Amino acid sequence: AWDGTIAEKFDGGDGSKASPFEIANGEQLAYLAQQVNGGETYSGKYFKLTDNIDLGENEWTPIGGENNYFEGTFDGNGYTVSNFTINKQNESYIGLFGYNKGTIMNLGVEKAEISGSVRVGGVCGYNYGTIKNCYNTGAVSGTISVIGGVCGYNYGTVENCYNTGAVSAQELNV
Repeated sequence: AWDGTIAEKFDGGDGSKASPFEIANGEQLAYLAQQVNGGETYSGKYFKLTDNIDLGENEWTPIGGENNYFEGTFDGNGYTVSNFTINKQNESYIGLFGYNKGTIMNLGVEKAEISGSVRVGGVCGYNYGTIKNCYNTGAVSGTISVIGGVCGYNYGTVENCYNTGAVSAQELNV
């Protein structure tokens, strides 16, 4: 299980379609989040999970947010990312991916507790790209609106995806 540390590089690959960046553990997934949240969009780059990733019940920082987004192709390769929390009830763009303008595919999100304000989803909080062949079984909640199991706010394409996790939204009295 992931202990909260961040890797200094991916497991392998050069980011091309023929040799995608490989992500084998939570440290490398956290490295992706750190890079995207720092402004690297990875436009035209490819990623592939090579194993299931257990995030060890740790607090997860979404990959991308309001000012930074993921623009590459992330292939979960049939694997899952599981066992994490996001507790950011006053923040938007919340999910495993916060803001996607690329492609997320073949990925499962399991055993997650995800809460935010607006644009909250299990796989992705805000999608302006493509999400396909993905699912979420974790609990997703928001304090205002635009909440969904797989994707909170979709302005792109979501296809062949499903959610079995609890989804709730409640407006706060402020």
